[in-house]
Amino acid sequence: MLLNKIHSLFHTRFASNKLNNKLFKVSEDVAKALELNKGIVALESTVITHGLPYPENVKLAIELEEIVIREGCVPATISIMDGYVNIGTSRNQLEKLGSSCDSVKVAGRDIVNCLMSKQNGGTTVSATMRLAKAAGIHVFATGGIGGVHRGAENTFDISADLIELSKTPMLVVCSGAKSILDIPKTLEFLETHGVNVIVNSDDSFFPGFFVPKSIHKAPFFTSSLEEIVENYKVGRILRQKEAHLIAVPIPEKDSSDGSLIEDAIQEAVAESKEQNINSKEVTPFILKRVRELSKGVSLTANQALLKNNAMVGAKLAALYSSTKNSVLKNEKTTMFAPRTQTIVEEKPPIVTCIGASILDIDAMSDNKLETNGGTYNGKVVLRAGGVARNHADALTRLGVNTQLISAIGTDHMSEILEKLCKHMNIEKTIRVNKVPLPIYSGITRQGNVLCGILNVEEMMNKISPELLMKNEEVIASSKYVVLDGNLSKETIKKASEICSMNNVGIWFEPADKSKVYKMFYKKHVLKGIRYFSPNAKEFEEYCKILKVDIKPFASFDQDYVSNILKNQHHKLCPSDLQEVIVTLDEKGITGWDNLMKMGFSKEAPIAINREKIVSASGAGDCFNSGYISGLVKELERPERLNIANKSAKCSLLSSDAVPSTITNNI
Repeated sequence: MLLNKIHSLFHTRFASNKLNNKLFKVSEDVAKALELNKGIVALESTVITHGLPYPENVKLAIELEEIVIREGCVPATISIMDGYVNIGTSRNQLEKLGSSCDSVKVAGRDIVNCLMSKQNGGTTVSATMRLAKAAGIHVFATGGIGGVHRGAENTFDISADLIELSKTPMLVVCSGAKSILDIPKTLEFLETHGVNVIVNSDDSFFPGFFVPKSIHKAPFFTSSLEEIVENYKVGRILRQKEAHLIAVPIPEKDSSDGSLIEDAIQEAVAESKEQNINSKEVTPFILKRVRELSKGVSLTANQALLKNNAMVGAKLAALYSSTKNSVLKNEKTTMFAPRTQTIVEEKPPIVTCIGASILDIDAMSDNKLETNGGTYNGKVVLRAGGVARNHADALTRLGVNTQLISAIGTDHMSEILEKLCKHMNIEKTIRVNKVPLPIYSGITRQGNVLCGILNVEEMMNKISPELLMKNEEVIASSKYVVLDGNLSKETIKKASEICSMNNVGIWFEPADKSKVYKMFYKKHVLKGIRYFSPNAKEFEEYCKILKVDIKPFASFDQDYVSNILKNQHHKLCPSDLQEVIVTLDEKGITGWDNLMKMGFSKEAPIAINREKIVSASGAGDCFNSGYISGLVKELERPERLNIANKSAKCSLLSSDAVPSTITNNI
């Protein structure tokens, strides 16, 4: 039974992106970081079991984790205990691991044996890389890698770390190979096996572990961590299987006397040969003797470089998890195609719209309508609608690269909607069997929507937190996300988590007075919501939730709302909320810039002649989209408002919610 579980250990991971929970225990912090695409740094555990004496070993392990946390990332110390692989080791487990005399050293080849025997094991570089990669972690920080041992031409003693580096793609941060090794042969081995060695410095001298530089050079160097991350991302696009080895020199202030350490190494190597010490026992023996012979100098330097590497690793992990706008982020790009094809990399969306896609059936008449069962002259229009779909449609027409995450059915009405959206990117919109497409049926008189009926809730439940997690990379790669207030509160909260972790700005469109509460969690506006676009009714409700005294919406005008925003902005605009834009129909719009602490206003889209208005359905969504397109193009607010007004005007003068008259040249 256990053999079957172990057989699926890695196959399961790479096939389905899920760990076998019969063998892995993922800490709560690491699991959440993986879910939210937060930076994670893997740390080895042989430094605990075989590197330092107790309790200094546990103290150092905790210090390394705290360094990673201070850099805004999550540490994942990898270990094997009681028949499980720990992806993230608790403080109690660190204590148990560090204080035990029975813990074994686990290289890549030893993982299965350690699991089956249920021994406690400290993972080496090779084992830590393999297990961290299986968990979906991209960055690993260690002290020094194993390498080619001195005298390997006779002993063939070559560390398994080098083999793992040649077949496990991740960023490995170290201070070079341990100084007890043969550095030129180690670099030659890495070159032969295609490992990308990058010195994180202003020159190419490979670090000498205890000293910042050796006399040997690596093929590449850069002091820019951003360049290193981009280099790694290119490697992922190319499906390269080798690691990127980032060699970080020990800080000058922490470096040791090179000659002192070298003399100690030579003596320790000679002793290991005299005592016939071999295999995986060589490195611990030599390091211990070097520490003794150097009277602790090597130990102090070793701890310093471990801490520095943990910091560098965390910076790299944070950069990797947060850099979204580079085209290199798209790891699904086909780089190898027939020569007759032109290779075009997909660009991540600038805006992602999440929410409803519906069909509108709008009955429009200029007659006075009464509830007497009568029939009136007019026209009935079938058009594409839905808050998220309307925004995605308008933004696409305005020339903004936009993705729509939504749900439609497989019925005839859904087929009609798809045809109406053929100019849009709806790749991430799911098709749901046996759930009808949401239909909105409205009655409009002289451009005013009198009432409407909508059956949207069943389909909206399909746009779930799980669907957002499947599309997390798309969302995280966006600059802005438009959230439809028709989404469930749970889905809105999940979107908030993804966006706030990835510095993506949310535009929240409440869609209705009854949906405003969804932008709150425990009486606070959700993190990540930077733009809020209520109408008068929705703004009244928003003020009530925040306990701001306000008169009925029917008496709102620009001056009144402007004064409310100015005098109550400390309540109405929490720190993340940058702009509130209140639409007041024919009275125009008024807003508040919470960064500049200033108000702004704009006249209505048309010098209103109500006889010219065909339908107001979609005008608000088009206004928002025009404003968002101005944000994307980094225009000043007056220009953004002009585009917004022109877009809304096009909608008001058309029976379509988002007419073809909205263009990039509007």
